[in-house]
Amino acid sequence: MKIVLAICVCLMIGCGEKSAKPKSYIPNEKDLALSRQMAESLEENAEAGNKIAQFQFGGMYFFGEYPKTKDFVAAYAWTYISASNGWSIAEANKSTIAGSMTPDQIAEAMALVEEMIKKNPQLIKKKE
Repeated sequence: MKIVLAICVCLMIGCGEKSAKPKSYIPNEKDLALSRQMAESLEENAEAGNKIAQFQFGGMYFFGEYPKTKDFVAAYAWTYISASNGWSIAEANKSTIAGSMTPDQIAEAMALVEEMIKKNPQLIKKKE
């Protein structure tokens, strides 16, 4: 019984030497190329009016995910467009993004939305 208990304890808390924590991940060129390719595909879908891609693309700007840099104005613009297309998750997240912005940045984002839609009316899908 003691042996079974000792095995259980070892399995639960581990036994032997602890291994060193892994070093921070440093992406290689192949990983970076794949990230760029995925971002380009996401952007194409967002520009074609896909509300989910629009929200995810806004998230890339909000979090500064490679290859995009952190840009709250662009993040809010894409999230606003996604919400305008009926994506409820985007609607719920607009206030989160706005909470990280100044009133001037929000105004700039709204001007960007107008400019983006004027350049590409496909961004907003017509309501059926």
